[in-house]
Amino acid sequence: KLGLLIKDKHGNTFYLETGSNLNVGQQQAAVPLKVTEIPGESDIMFGMDLYKEDSRKLVIGGWAAFDNQSYIQSITHLVLKGEVSHYIVPVEPVLRPDVTRSRSGKLNLDNAGFNVTVLKSSIPPGTYEVGIMIEDKKENKKGIVFINKTISSNSP
Repeated sequence: KLGLLIKDKHGNTFYLETGSNLNVGQQQAAVPLKVTEIPGESDIMFGMDLYKEDSRKLVIGGWAAFDNQSYIQSITHLVLKGEVSHYIVPVEPVLRPDVTRSRSGKLNLDNAGFNVTVLKSSIPPGTYEVGIMIEDKKENKKGIVFINKTISSNSP
């Protein structure tokens, strides 16, 4: 259970339960959103720290950003491009100051990290090309890079 613990200036503590649950250390599966079209491929730099696939799910962790551009006011999504249907999957943002440091601090990529878990049962049967989409609100542009991976879903 999630709650608030408040300590006043006299050292007295007060606990208020919010009624919400929080699963620490357990990444929840994202819900794919079916879309009719996806943007074209763009020059996007990325790194994959985690790519695990089994019969039930796909788990990916890494970072991505437009080439030669800081990651500010941007949103990252996982893309599953099928022959018939395409899906955009929200990711969990992850702070990655190590990526900024690895680029000599020339670009601010602190917020370019992400993690995502997708249950294969959440998409129709088929084979999907895996990509990363970035939507840059500041520059008003979208783009995708495909990461040379495919997944197959056999779910009904």
